[in-house]
Amino acid sequence: MANKKIVGISATVVVLGTVLVTMGNGCSGQFGAFEVLPGLADQGSNSATDTGSLDSEVIPGAKTVSLVYANQILDQLTSCAGVLSPSDSTVKMFEEKKGAVSTYGTADSVNPAMMMAVISIAGEVCNDLINQEIQSGGRIFKDMNLSGNALPADGVLRGAISRLALSCWNRHEENDEQTAMLDMIYNSIGNSENGAGRKSALMVCTSMLSSLDSLLN
Repeated sequence: MANKKIVGISATVVVLGTVLVTMGNGCSGQFGAFEVLPGLADQGSNSATDTGSLDSEVIPGAKTVSLVYANQILDQLTSCAGVLSPSDSTVKMFEEKKGAVSTYGTADSVNPAMMMAVISIAGEVCNDLINQEIQSGGRIFKDMNLSGNALPADGVLRGAISRLALSCWNRHEENDEQTAMLDMIYNSIGNSENGAGRKSALMVCTSMLSSLDSLLN
């Protein structure tokens, strides 16, 4: 179990820390606080020129994986999320951040600057997905009131997590991954908080789309 999650996504790497959502236009300004995992910040700076990679454990007999590279990332995320057409703000964010994303997609190119860039792009893609589902009906966020001020029911959130996992991770989420995301939502968003429906959807979606499993080639 532990080895599997070094290549895939662990309950903590799902979000790279605790994301607190505040409302705004797109992803810009929506993530009011971001606490990087212990040890992650020590691996390098957050500048786009940082070339230091995150330490990873070598697993005997494991197959080497590759990640999507800079020019693929927007297509990868919009495709798996089912976004029909990325908004201008999403394309703008992609153009601004793609320089921090791995050029060739090698697994050892992952660094803090890249993951922060991925989170920014994923947040915009998720905002597009939410707007699309408000207009045309829910597919990922089925039965979720995305315009409401009430936190969705536990079962509704679990369903959204499962659908995103199958769509973007090509597998079912594990119990500890689901628990980590639910805990993140319940610890960050009030039951009757303004915009709670949209905030919870954005938090789930951004966390999952910015995970390493969503970036695997």
